[in-house]
Amino acid sequence: MGNLQDGDGWKFHGRGLIQLTGRENYANCGSGIGVDLIDNPDLLLTPKYAALSAGWFWNKKGLNTLADSQEYGAMTRRINGGLTGLDERIAKITKALQVLG
Repeated sequence: MGNLQDGDGWKFHGRGLIQLTGRENYANCGSGIGVDLIDNPDLLLTPKYAALSAGWFWNKKGLNTLADSQEYGAMTRRINGGLTGLDERIAKITKALQVLG
């Protein structure tokens, strides 16, 4: 996670639509979306940067191809390293697809 200083765990806790965590992710995401998230981590609480960070993460993890091919297990592993929440994620995706047509 790249946490280097005392308090980094709390300072860089999950924020944004995909719950970005860790100093390293905040630094990389901030660089990618053009803002300083190290000195301004609460920017990820705003709708604009919460959404931009999710898009950055989605692209960084190559999730679009997996989503298009409905490889939800592989997506879940890339998002959180395991299969935690897979059944709930599939249920929500199924509902969203029904709503969106």
